[in-house]
This record gives sequence, C-alpha cells and structure tokens, in this order.
Amino acid sequence: MLNSKTKLANTLVCYGVYSIKAILTLIFILLSGCSAPTDTASLRMGLASAPVNLDPRYATDAASSRINELLYQSLVIFNAAYRPIPGLATWTQPTPTSYLFKLRFPPEQRKFANGQVLTTEDIRATLASILDPSTGSPYRSQLTVITNIKVLDSE
Repeated sequence: MLNSKTKLANTLVCYGVYSIKAILTLIFILLSGCSAPTDTASLRMGLASAPVNLDPRYATDAASSRINELLYQSLVIFNAAYRPIPGLATWTQPTPTSYLFKLRFPPEQRKFANGQVLTTEDIRATLASILDPSTGSPYRSQLTVITNIKVLDSE
C-alpha cells in the first residue's frame, strides 16, 4: 500500500503531465494561426452582414458603405471631428455659391482597378448621374444644391 507522500507525489506528477499537455495544446493552437499569408493580393474582412450594393451611388446599408470606403476615395472626406479634409481633391470657394476642386494626385496615382486613369470628366459624370432623377440615387437629395458642374481641366 502506498503511503500519503507517495500518493501526493503521484498526484503531482499526474497533474504536471496534464499541465504540460494543456500548455503544449495551447501553444499548438496559437501557432496554427500564425502561418504566412498565402494570397497577398487579397483582403479578407469579417462583416456582420453581406453588402447590398457596391455601387457607391446607390449603397445605403452599413456593410456596403464600409466596403465602399475601402474601395473608393471621395473628393472630400471627414476627419474625426467631422470637418471636411481633402480626399482626392483640394478645394477653394471663389464665390459664396461656387467651389473649385483640384485633384491632388498625378494621373498615375488615380487609377481604376482596370488601370484606366480617373479623370475630372469621370467625376463630373458620377455627380451628374447621382443628380439625374432617372437613376434613382438615394444621395440625390443631398446634392440638389448643385446647379452646374463644369470641367475646367480635363486632366
């Protein structure tokens, strides 16, 4: 029959083996998520719901808006204090009712995914599309103060 010291020693060894197994399992689980990325040309992100529309002229749900923020750049963006700051363009206000936007980046830095250069005409066409009642953009009402869009430099 085993005395109490032997029983205690056997119990500690038993718990020690289980502790080592638990630690090794934990290390294995943690390291299994540390593999090198296999596809460096892709971005993966988790969303609470699927996006409804990836066309920024029509997307109104949170998931679509979040993805569009990652895919497209606006002329003007808003900082943490909700103040407008330059996005694709800087601007001046030559008169109380007009704004003049100038693209900030050279053409080689303003490209669509297909390699085509983003031009001022593309921006004009996008704004005109939003303002066109026949397109049904939900953002039309936010831009109805725009009465005229002129491209001064078709860069």
